[in-house]
Amino acid sequence: MYMTRPDPASDRLRNQVMSGTRLTLPEEVVAWLGAVQAQDYTGGLWSIGLRLPGTTSRDIENAIARRTIVLSWVLRGTLHLVAAQDIHGMRALLAPGIIAERAARYRQLGLDEKTFDAGNRALEDELRGGRQRTRKDLFAVLESAGISTDSQRGYHLLGRAGLDGVICFGPRSDRQQMFVLLDEWIPPIPGYGPAYGTGRPCPALHHQPWTGNTAGFSLVVGPVSSRCTCRSCHCRPGPSPGTVRRADLLESGNGPTGASGCSHRVPAACL
Repeated sequence: MYMTRPDPASDRLRNQVMSGTRLTLPEEVVAWLGAVQAQDYTGGLWSIGLRLPGTTSRDIENAIARRTIVLSWVLRGTLHLVAAQDIHGMRALLAPGIIAERAARYRQLGLDEKTFDAGNRALEDELRGGRQRTRKDLFAVLESAGISTDSQRGYHLLGRAGLDGVICFGPRSDRQQMFVLLDEWIPPIPGYGPAYGTGRPCPALHHQPWTGNTAGFSLVVGPVSSRCTCRSCHCRPGPSPGTVRRADLLESGNGPTGASGCSHRVPAACL
């Protein structure tokens, strides 16, 4: 019997969906990764494209227009591309911690909960009915409501509206980012939300700093894996046999597994 030598570099490329993938759609890549950093919008498109040879930026933007992936403030309060079915659950779990971390900056800018509530109402009134507006348009709406957007207040007002689940980004128009109402653009699915594992987030993923999640839970979303025999498992199957999504990893007493209490082993290369 011969033992093959481990190849961490190849394993990592495969689990980062950079080689040997069976994924064919932008939304599949985003769902596998959990989220794709897109504070630099074109960089986010490139990150997906390099995992789907032959895909163009238009293909990925068409996925945004089809509402299968969505751009919003999700992890760390910065812009990420997220699978549409995950956006509401991720926001509900992660937004409270991000808002708490920004409290000092909000105070510096003179932004309190009353101001945020008034701003959110003004944005909802402007965007209701499927309307799409640019950042400049929404700043004008806030100013008309008596809410100053000077000194970065406008950016924080829009970001907070995203964390509150009021707005997200729709498709671009004439190379400009357009804002829409989140619940109109991606209607919540009744009864669908995150499952909360009770284990500690896997240290190798630096889960809390990466997501902004300070609740001590790891986010696990999606259906039970067809390959997992544990009925309590909420792991999503990965792009190759025997793997689960990186966002689903939790640490158990004897190493990383799937959801809390699950015996579904995760290859070391997933780390």
